[in-house]
Amino acid sequence: MSESENLEKIFFPLVKDILNAKPEENEWIKNFDSLVKNDFSSFCDSVKGLNQVKAVITFERIRDEMKLIANCPPIHSKMVGAIGGGFSSGKSSFINSFMQEGTVRLATGIVPVTAIPSYVITGGNPSITGISFRGGSFAIKDEMYAAISHKLLKSLDFDLKQILRYITVETCLDEKLFSNICLIDTPGYNAPGTGTTGQDRETAFSYIEDAKFLVWLVGLDSKGTINTDDLEFLDNLPFGKEAEKSLYVVANKADVVKPGDHEAILETFKDVLDDYNVQYEGISLYDSKKKKEYLFDGKSIGEFFLSQNEATKKYVELALPLKAIFDRYEKYVLEKHKIDTAYQKKVKALWLDGFEGNAISLTSVSSKLEEGLNELTKYFKPDDLDPTLKKIDELRGKFFTCLDSFCAEMGIEKAELPKDEAQDGEKNEEPKIRRKKFCDKCGTRLAEKNNFCPKCGTSTKL
Repeated sequence: MSESENLEKIFFPLVKDILNAKPEENEWIKNFDSLVKNDFSSFCDSVKGLNQVKAVITFERIRDEMKLIANCPPIHSKMVGAIGGGFSSGKSSFINSFMQEGTVRLATGIVPVTAIPSYVITGGNPSITGISFRGGSFAIKDEMYAAISHKLLKSLDFDLKQILRYITVETCLDEKLFSNICLIDTPGYNAPGTGTTGQDRETAFSYIEDAKFLVWLVGLDSKGTINTDDLEFLDNLPFGKEAEKSLYVVANKADVVKPGDHEAILETFKDVLDDYNVQYEGISLYDSKKKKEYLFDGKSIGEFFLSQNEATKKYVELALPLKAIFDRYEKYVLEKHKIDTAYQKKVKALWLDGFEGNAISLTSVSSKLEEGLNELTKYFKPDDLDPTLKKIDELRGKFFTCLDSFCAEMGIEKAELPKDEAQDGEKNEEPKIRRKKFCDKCGTRLAEKNNFCPKCGTSTKL
């Protein structure tokens, strides 16, 4: 089929399907948005002094994740693992090697094929689905899917990646290894200039970074071992560095090397990774065509997938940052009330000192000292604590009712949240309440970092 025929018979219908795919509205996502725009905004108007931007960003992240789940429930209820590597390392063929014969398979070839990231899960309804830039889903025919390569995308006058976010592939994988796993087939980070490869490194990085584990492939037909480019790419990722981000390395296409060289190749891989202090759970010498593992160090590839094949804690991932928002506000309100009460006591002490020293008289005309103390009394008057805490509890309850209802609809099991933990930077930090300072003796306002009163010469400790 010529390039013009491909455009007419495949890509034009594909683009039409993408543009026509509209996301289904979810009432709980709409309710979540309404709570943020109305209830939370109204609440913030009554609680001054705490940065709201952090909370709004967290709300947006939760909402975006809810949208992804609503559009692809089977994918986002699974442990997501990325299959990464350089151009022609055999990523698609590697995933295919774990599929049953006669089912939906990933496109493979000698040119860079994986132009759009594909999410692969096991299921009883083999199918290929595209997810549009608006979050809508649509069916993709096998012929159309096989044609989405770098070379053909280059023939378009626009970047298809801007409107086709990713592709989901439901197929028949080994249930023992993949019942709770979703594999991402990512573009090679260093594909040659045969298509829309300028953004491939960024695309590969963004999809790999968010995965729970990474299987990194090195093609032995083009490399004798893992090279510097691979190591530099891996160095910018969290895998092998963070406890919950596992890394596994596969020396793929082992059929191109002599059996007598297998042990030497494996040892070379180990030496290079150790020299660069790369932490990994195993190295496998693997042949995707024959579905055969020749040698391994650490865990075998099957053992590694088995260790990752656990039900996800998606509810916890959504609920923890939500909980952290309200924990932060509650802590701020309590701390603010504590500080205001302490300052109020100091002001009362100043009044008493004034009376005892005859600096203030009940019958005299108000002095500047009295005016200053009156100002301090009003400034440090503590807010009513119980109504504010009640508002926080009520708002927290509304958000969690919405989230719980959404998760129930999506089939996400509710789980108990870890205590005293938070996500996305919400680390239970101390509330930063900045106060103007006043002299203990005369009430003169002091600079933020100045404890010495220039008016009466008194040192103030606050």
